[in-house]
Amino acid sequence: MFQRSDRGWLLRQLGHQLRRLRNRPVWRNWRWRRARWRLARQGRRLDIEQARWSHLAARFLAHHEAKGTRPRTLARWRQVLAHLASYFGTALVGEIAENVNGYVALRRRQKAAPASIRMELALLRQAFRIAGLPRLDVPSIEVRNTRKGFLEAADVQRIAGHLPEHLAPIAWAGFYTGWRKSEILRLGWRDANLAAGTVRLWPGETKSGSGRVFPLAACPPLARLLADQRATVSRIERECQCVVPSVFCQPDGGPIRDMDDSWRSACTAAGKPGALFHDLRRSFALHMRRLGLSETDIMELAGWKTPSMFRRYCVADETGLAERLRRAWNGTTSAQATDSEGLSRDEATAASR
Repeated sequence: MFQRSDRGWLLRQLGHQLRRLRNRPVWRNWRWRRARWRLARQGRRLDIEQARWSHLAARFLAHHEAKGTRPRTLARWRQVLAHLASYFGTALVGEIAENVNGYVALRRRQKAAPASIRMELALLRQAFRIAGLPRLDVPSIEVRNTRKGFLEAADVQRIAGHLPEHLAPIAWAGFYTGWRKSEILRLGWRDANLAAGTVRLWPGETKSGSGRVFPLAACPPLARLLADQRATVSRIERECQCVVPSVFCQPDGGPIRDMDDSWRSACTAAGKPGALFHDLRRSFALHMRRLGLSETDIMELAGWKTPSMFRRYCVADETGLAERLRRAWNGTTSAQATDSEGLSRDEATAASR
């Protein structure tokens, strides 16, 4: 037993008091800050009290370049970072959280689209996460980006008639498959197996990153289009003495980079000004629903990952809705007529009695 005057008892009491002190919030906060300072000295975390926006943006870009993000996506994010830098360019990282609402108000005064503002805020939060900083709270931005517009087969025929000869098959390919313009332009003959009757998009070549297969036997017009395109490309290869790897190419065999100007001119001449190539994707969803395909099958063919995104594309089928309403109404009318006839017979029988 230790007495109160013993040295051992004093040491035990001192240890007990130190343990109580270490469990206090102030002590825990100090230890948390010391761990963050150590990580900042090692370069694994930005020092929130000294780093500026330029350091945050540089770390964000370095992370995604090392990750292998697509160049097109990186280019879009550099544009977003430019908007953020125009407001937070000289601010310390610790001051950004206080000025987020001011940035949103500025972008709204500049008439920026809500979807653009939401993307910029999401990128800002991601930059904080990559830098190992505390979570950044940002305001919620409501986006109503409903997809609109679709084209019937007659509309596509008129538009294709005003397109250059080598671009018209691309419009029909978009109408038959519902694939994106970039996916169609990148198609090569290694992707189109005419003997097996399939055309394929490989994993990593689509926006969602997943592969896709379209059976040509289920769509004879698409099979004929690819067969005609194979004959056209073979003729170009003989004339130019070269190998053309692309399914859709220039008259000299070169790849088609884009067709926006030709598409806009053709739509205006066909009486459909403002129509987008992406409207063909919505048209595919509508036509497949009219043919009776399930939502899952349509999503698999065209590459929608979630039912909610598919429903934003698939506009209401007015023709099918009118037909179902007509059948329902006729059935109700027939039932009412039958009931009326039965009631009249019952009244006549009662009168005769």
